[in-house]
Amino acid sequence: MLDKKLKKSLKDFGISIQSENPLILIGDDGDNFKGIAANAFISSIFIDDGDESDFSKLSQIDDNNYLLVSASCNWADEFDLDEWSTMTVTELKEIVKSLKKHKNEISWYFGSNEELSYDNGKDLLNRLSFKKITESEYQVLQNLFGGSFNGGGNIFDNIYETIYGGEDSDDDIIFDRTELKNIERLKKFGWTVTVLNEDKYLCEFKHVDGDIAITSTDFVNDLISYCNKIQ
Repeated sequence: MLDKKLKKSLKDFGISIQSENPLILIGDDGDNFKGIAANAFISSIFIDDGDESDFSKLSQIDDNNYLLVSASCNWADEFDLDEWSTMTVTELKEIVKSLKKHKNEISWYFGSNEELSYDNGKDLLNRLSFKKITESEYQVLQNLFGGSFNGGGNIFDNIYETIYGGEDSDDDIIFDRTELKNIERLKKFGWTVTVLNEDKYLCEFKHVDGDIAITSTDFVNDLISYCNKIQ
């Protein structure tokens, strides 16, 4: 049986309970998850089994394993902002490495002009924690939420902007978080990406074999899908 606190948490996430026995959850987009999938979702998000904040322990986990990375920030002692994103160990290692190198202040506005500000990358990194999740838990979170939850503070969006958008740039972020992650994944398949026209999202995709495609960022997902099929 699900307790009242867990039921409220599910409701806050936009998840409704169709049945408790067997357990069936319905996402806000109409997708339903039964049995193992439903329990995997609850386990990965709501069961606190000790999130890890010692990033040196990432070296003890295989790079291809999946993680649930949580961000917990506070605004002016008024309210908390809790967000999360799924990623591989390799992706989190890149975030940790980049934030540790970032010496400048990181700040951004959200909501009705509230501001979050951190002294440097390490200061922001202290707000993150992670835990290992299974592939089935990862897939459930991808299907239900697209792999992330934005609690209103745009924390992960701004982490990716800091890493990939240029430390001294005041421009608006060109690509959203998912597109940035996907572009990074293409490197594993031998592709490099050059932005030709920021306003029109025009990019040049060049492969080590010599193939070139000039197109919009909408092409990224199709390209990744193709690469995954031929691996």
